[in-house]
Amino acid sequence: MQQKITVVIKPMELLMHVNRMENGEVQLEGCDSKFLQIVLEALRKKKYEIIVTQDMLYYDPLPDGNFTGILGMVQRGEADLTITYMPTKEIHSKSIDFSVPYKQEQHFHYAQTGNIKSNLALLQVFDTTTWIGICIVLIVMSIVFAKFKGSVGTNLLKLLGIVVGQSSTIEIVHQGPTKVPPVRNFLELFRAVQSGNHKLHAMESHVPFFLESGEDHVKALGRMLIRENWVIEYKKYLDISYDIEKSSQVKNQQLRTIKIRTSRKRLYL
Repeated sequence: MQQKITVVIKPMELLMHVNRMENGEVQLEGCDSKFLQIVLEALRKKKYEIIVTQDMLYYDPLPDGNFTGILGMVQRGEADLTITYMPTKEIHSKSIDFSVPYKQEQHFHYAQTGNIKSNLALLQVFDTTTWIGICIVLIVMSIVFAKFKGSVGTNLLKLLGIVVGQSSTIEIVHQGPTKVPPVRNFLELFRAVQSGNHKLHAMESHVPFFLESGEDHVKALGRMLIRENWVIEYKKYLDISYDIEKSSQVKNQQLRTIKIRTSRKRLYL
């Protein structure tokens, strides 16, 4: 008689969802559920029980080397198998067998950039250094012209009008609103967040990728995520309509790993 195995899951919209029919049959929906079905078929397990983690967590490493969430349930023997996402660096437990990662690709972020909506957007035509140089030239030229005609203040206003008019002409040539410079890498993201003009949003499962990075500025971003409470829930993570003018949202291409108890035969994919 085939032994029934217990599979623990964490329901998540679009990824893993359980539908229990009136006849007691369990149907799994979502992209992760399809992957799980393939694994169960490969194991030739037609009899299995689906249970849901009580704390609704993927995992959280504890100081003693154990885990919470679905990994903890596998570790304690409350379940035989699960599917989850985690950084490769955290695969170090001796009490759980970890399969070869199904997929692991680069971790990246994207930034939503908008238009400058300030009343002083006209000043964005030149950078700060250029404007300082213009001011110095205006003052010097006003003093020089004052020796021939008019006062320093009058000449300063006239010259300022010429510069502002030239800025307006340049703005018209641009034919469109000034764009906020995009954030192109994590170092630029760190500088933007550190300046206080940018926010970073990520899910809880992304935080370890930051904290365990070999780059100091990436680690600092992870600490900022926690300190500023920028860790968001999955439903809000799917909605990119929030605060897109000055924020970045972290994404990672999926890392899928199957976890199995050591008392079971190791599964290789």
